[in-house]
Amino acid sequence: SIVAGEIDDAQAYIDDVISPERAEAGQYYKGEPFGNEEEGRSQVVSMDVRDTVQAIMPSIMRVFFGSSTVVEYAPNGPEDVENAEQATDYVNYWLTRDNDLFSHSYAWFKDALVRKNGFGKVWWDESETIKTYEIEEMDENAYMVLMSDPEVELREVEVEYSETEMLTPEGIATVVQLPSYSATVVRKMKEGRLNIAALPPEELLIDRRAKSMDDFEFIGHRRYMTVSELVQLGYEQDEIENLGFETQDDFEGNQETFDRNPQASILGAGRKDLASRKVLYIEGYLYVDMDGDGIAELRKVCVGGSAYKLLHNEAVDDHPFFNFCPDPEPHTFFGMSIADVVMDIQRIKSS
Repeated sequence: SIVAGEIDDAQAYIDDVISPERAEAGQYYKGEPFGNEEEGRSQVVSMDVRDTVQAIMPSIMRVFFGSSTVVEYAPNGPEDVENAEQATDYVNYWLTRDNDLFSHSYAWFKDALVRKNGFGKVWWDESETIKTYEIEEMDENAYMVLMSDPEVELREVEVEYSETEMLTPEGIATVVQLPSYSATVVRKMKEGRLNIAALPPEELLIDRRAKSMDDFEFIGHRRYMTVSELVQLGYEQDEIENLGFETQDDFEGNQETFDRNPQASILGAGRKDLASRKVLYIEGYLYVDMDGDGIAELRKVCVGGSAYKLLHNEAVDDHPFFNFCPDPEPHTFFGMSIADVVMDIQRIKSS
């Protein structure tokens, strides 16, 4: 009940208060009509918001990507030089090679300039990946190696025998039949890796009393995930099937989501296979006193479905989110964007 109450209040705050303001800023950025145009008069809309944001973006991106390294670790003493160099190489590889930092940075900086805040997430991913490929003409040794691998499943195995002449230890020639295997190999792997990603602003939930990313009562990430994606996270398929499926994968009533991609709200192919069905999944972080000592601890609580069924609950020391804001407002979470400052100029010039 505590989690459900926090989620409902945070969703009402984001969907009813913050998202309409961000949606309006997005409309100004795209130069959409104001709605007060008169037939026979000029329909031109000045593009001040877009021009201002596009002028700022290169300077911001150049700060992080203008040099050969995005992050550099400085040693405190001679004994730290080697470790600092290794840390610099590793983190830059993780950010720029293992993850597409440039695209994610562009997304959260642009969100911040247009929509008040740009949000990102860093987490350790241990979801299961499945790779399928065909192998033909394996000898018996290779086949036995694959059969003994616990991460491999062989399907559609076919065996063909070919005759070949071999010499016995006594030097006598004899004809033997050697098997040749063809199969579909399904390899399931669970390899942990660091991930970084930009979040659509409407997917991040935070309570209306929050002052910062470190001063909050509830913060969370809501999204619609398929049954397949949740099973890869480690949940049992039967558990997911009992959550109930959503008829659409957008946030109903969220103006910001509709403004970004109106076509997404139209029913598309309507796939019926179970693995592709969508489920509401919320990964939340809140302070709760679970052990009754009078001190609230930070806990990671994951819920699924519109009924917020509890799927995961554990104590953690931090949350994985971060944000950028061009014009922070003291003592409140959401500040002002560049669009907030320029929208009135665009409206006046257009009029």
